Amino acid sequence: MLAVAALASCAKEETLTFDKGEAIGFSSFVDNATRATDPSYGGATGQKPLTSFKVWGTANGVSIFNDTVVTGSVGGSWSYSTKQYWIEGVKYNFAALVNADNVTLGSDKLPAKIEFESNGSTDLLYVRTDEITGQATGYNSPVNLTFNHLLSKVHIGVKNNSSSAVGYSFLVKDIKINAPKNGTYYIQNIDEKTAGTWDVTNSDYSFANISVKDATAECNAEQLLIPGSATVSFNVDIIYTNDKNVESTIVTKNYSKNVTLVAGNAYNFNIITSVGDPIEFTVTQQPTWGDGDEGGNLN
Repeated sequence: MLAVAALASCAKEETLTFDKGEAIGFSSFVDNATRATDPSYGGATGQKPLTSFKVWGTANGVSIFNDTVVTGSVGGSWSYSTKQYWIEGVKYNFAALVNADNVTLGSDKLPAKIEFESNGSTDLLYVRTDEITGQATGYNSPVNLTFNHLLSKVHIGVKNNSSSAVGYSFLVKDIKINAPKNGTYYIQNIDEKTAGTWDVTNSDYSFANISVKDATAECNAEQLLIPGSATVSFNVDIIYTNDKNVESTIVTKNYSKNVTLVAGNAYNFNIITSVGDPIEFTVTQQPTWGDGDEGGNLN
C-alpha cells in the first residue's frame, strides 16, 4: 500500500535500483532501569552488553532488511553485511528483535508474532521505529533503536529480622515461581489477537535454597520470565542450635502468593524471616506462707 509510482515497476522483484548515496546505519539503546547482577541486557553493572540484533525494514513497503544480523556495541558503531541506502522522499519502517528465532511477519513485512520458550536466563528485546522519511545525502541520521524488554525479571531476597535472637537460623527452601513458560507474543493483529499480548502456558521455575542466620541474603540468580499470572511459593525451616552446636528444626512453614508479572518490569520479592516474640516470664506476687495447724505439742 505504501508503494509510490516511481517504484511501481520494480515492486514485483521487491528490489530498489538507484545511485548509491548515504548508507543506512543504526544506533541502539536498551531501555532499562533495573538493578543487581543478572542475565538481562542493559547498561547497569553486571548486566550483559548488547552486541547484536536482527532487523527488518521496508522502503515504501518493499522489504530491504529481512532477519538481517547487525553487530556492534551500544554507543559505538553497528554494521551489517549488504549495505542498504537512503533515498530522498522514501518512507522507511524498521523493527528489530534480540533472541527471537521463531518470527512470523505481517502484511507490512515486519515482525508480527513471536514464538518464545523461556529458560529463565534468555532476555527478549523488541523495538519498532516511527516511520522515517529519507533525506538528501548528508542529512540522514542512523536509525535510533531503543530496545524494550518483552519479559519480566524476578529477584528473590531474604532479610532476617531476628538477628539478635541467638541460636535461631532459617533455611528458605523449595523456592519456586509458577509462571508462563511457553508463549506467543502478538506484536500486530494476527488471527484476531490483540497487539502486544502473550498467549501462555505455565510451568515451575526453581531458585536455589537460601540459608540466613544474622544477615540479609540474596538468591544467587535472577530469572527472566514471560509476563502473566504467577505464583511465588517457598518453605522456611526455623532452626535452633543449642550450646553444643546441635541443630534441630523446630517447624517448617509454607507460603505462597499470587502475583501478576508485567513486561519490562523488575520484581524484588523480599522474604522476611523472624521467630516472632521472645519467650518471657513474669512473677506478679511474692511467695507467701499460709497458716497451718498448730501442729500440737512435740514431746
